[in-house]
Amino acid sequence: MKLAIISTYPPQKCGVALMTQRLVESFNKLKVNLEVITLKGQNYKEKFVKPIIERSKLSSHLTAARYIKKNNFDTVLLEHDYALSNYVGLLILLAFLKFYRINIDIVFHTVVPPHSSLKQIPFRLAHVLFAFLSRHNFVHTNGAKNKIGFLGSKVKVIPIAIPNIKKIKAKHNNSKKISLLSLGFITYDKGIDIACEALKNLDNVEVYIVGTLHPWAGKRQFAYFKKIEEYAAKYKNIHLINKFVSENEKSRYLLETDFILLPYRLISQSAILTEVWAHEKIPICSDIKAFKEELGNDKYGILFRYNDNKDLRAKITHISKNKNKQKTIIRNIKQLKKQRNFDRIAQEYLTIWKK
Repeated sequence: MKLAIISTYPPQKCGVALMTQRLVESFNKLKVNLEVITLKGQNYKEKFVKPIIERSKLSSHLTAARYIKKNNFDTVLLEHDYALSNYVGLLILLAFLKFYRINIDIVFHTVVPPHSSLKQIPFRLAHVLFAFLSRHNFVHTNGAKNKIGFLGSKVKVIPIAIPNIKKIKAKHNNSKKISLLSLGFITYDKGIDIACEALKNLDNVEVYIVGTLHPWAGKRQFAYFKKIEEYAAKYKNIHLINKFVSENEKSRYLLETDFILLPYRLISQSAILTEVWAHEKIPICSDIKAFKEELGNDKYGILFRYNDNKDLRAKITHISKNKNKQKTIIRNIKQLKKQRNFDRIAQEYLTIWKK
């Protein structure tokens, strides 16, 4: 088997890029012959990484298809994400791969629901066309599978793997204040304003928001980011660290805080949960469907009622005092880490392909 993975890849600043890197490391352990076809414009160190695609040039997608055909790849795994979001270019790429009779499998990291807004209709249409051209469509939760709609028979659920993290030095929170953290690109759907509104001016709580605007943010996201800046400027217990942090920095922030805040408004599946679990921290999440499925009725974290400030405050107060509940959740997370590591997930892909 010869595998081509089409994805973003480090040093590209993107969660999917990092996930792809970790998956590649596990495929390499299993002696899979592979290359990663990715975006131009970065200084890639690995020889197996081939920067061919330019988002703004349709011809580069055709070049990628020809490269895959010329080098006799028999399977293509597209890690689909908005960072690769020249939809016309990707459709050209996939159509040519289909013409060349090369197996196409797609991992949908973002799933647009069937009942989409007018702005989302082009994305939904692209998703349907992508799924039609592929052999397998992979998602990470049953909720995401249901959103694929009539293509569900081609969809397989493979959970997001929990990474093994390198041990780094981190300070333990010895203060009496509860330290809470929010990580990643700052967007409206992540609901950071909900947490700010719920926790502003609480004497025993410090909120750290570590992240910045997405490189391709639009006007709405700029306005939302400004709102978060205003919270941080007005309230002493809300701290905005405006940057995209390195892996070591991210680990340090995760290890030095008590709980991780994920007050999302909308998400179909989330890799940040696996980062939280990797550091054996307890996530506090809004009770939207994706988190309900993953947290298993408070087995692997704490759920609060969506957009309910009072319930969020109450849940934080309760879990911070309930040490036995904390120990139980951490014990459950440690078991989950053994079941969902990258080596096992890589083997799951190979098992499906062998069949």
